[in-house]
Amino acid sequence: MLKLQPVRRQFATCANINLIFTDIAVQPRLIFQVIPFKIHIWLTNKSNDKPISIHTVCVRKTDDINIASHRPGLMICFGHKWNRNRINDKKVNLATGFIGKETIMTHTKPKLAWLGAGLMGNPMAGRLLAAGYPVRVWNRTRAKAEALTSQGATVADTPTDAVTGSDIVFTMLSDAEAVETALSGVELPGKTLVQMSTIGPGENRRLAGRIEDAGGAYLEAPVLGSIPEAKSGKLIIMAGGSEATFAEVKPILACLGPEPRLVGSVGEASALKLALNQLIASLTVAFSTSLGFVEENGVDVNSFMEVLRQSALYAPTFDKKLSKMLEHDYRNPNFPTEHLIKDIDLFKREARSVDTQALEVLLQLYGRARASHEREDYSCVYDAVTKRC
Repeated sequence: MLKLQPVRRQFATCANINLIFTDIAVQPRLIFQVIPFKIHIWLTNKSNDKPISIHTVCVRKTDDINIASHRPGLMICFGHKWNRNRINDKKVNLATGFIGKETIMTHTKPKLAWLGAGLMGNPMAGRLLAAGYPVRVWNRTRAKAEALTSQGATVADTPTDAVTGSDIVFTMLSDAEAVETALSGVELPGKTLVQMSTIGPGENRRLAGRIEDAGGAYLEAPVLGSIPEAKSGKLIIMAGGSEATFAEVKPILACLGPEPRLVGSVGEASALKLALNQLIASLTVAFSTSLGFVEENGVDVNSFMEVLRQSALYAPTFDKKLSKMLEHDYRNPNFPTEHLIKDIDLFKREARSVDTQALEVLLQLYGRARASHEREDYSCVYDAVTKRC
């Protein structure tokens, strides 16, 4: 028996399928086909269907749900709170054949809009499609969105076209300006915006305020990881926003990363993301400097790496970027240099009580590298550190 916990009145209008039991004298057993999702249960007054109390359980694995009550008018609502219209109502009299039977119930997944089908957006949207979510995709370069049609995506001509009819809107774009441009004129009342692009804490807070004032819900959810992690669903997802909004979208985020984490309020997740990206920039320059020095002095690179791997100084990113640096081949980037430069600059602008003088040097090095390796992997900073560019 699952324990039923009281929830707020807001769940009273959120059904996809309603089963209204007119005579409850036994324990019906229900088996659910699609998980995870929430089941919202109303106890109503039989004479006028006015809700007396509301309960919820969250199904996270294939459980049998046993419901015991001798009170008439129990209505079980399957669905998410963003689906506000009842699609189908079925009245069931338990005395006429439902008693003791197993019934397979299906659950309608929320409709998603995905804005941004670039290096990260494409594999992320692909995973949601593979999980069975209906996804309408928009990208400024239409061909990138069309690459997802073979997986079942519907391509939208404009952001408004993508958002129309959706329940949840995701953005995975290059910067705050791209996010603002994509959302300009888009109506979001009653929808949830999940903003996954790497933008500043202040930019996220301003955008959240605007969305919430217009009647929408907002969650920032930047990710740590690159294309391989996006393809395999192993991204580290950091969310900022309300617990309720996070709970709504967590099952979807779990398709992209195994353990989505609610960090705090809006702005805190993006601050954490920028702190980590600053480490990417700093570690890569530090490693490039040491690697260049040992090469200059004739030290065997394999010996250098063997010692480094045994020490507390080692970071896995060093091995991931080593071959690119040694071969000076930075094509097919997982993370383009210009995006990392944008994040260093964001960190520098958002920091208030941190001395950011070292970031000026990083910006100079990555800037020189980008001039010679436009749209290539950020590990090309090795060529700037070793004065090849």
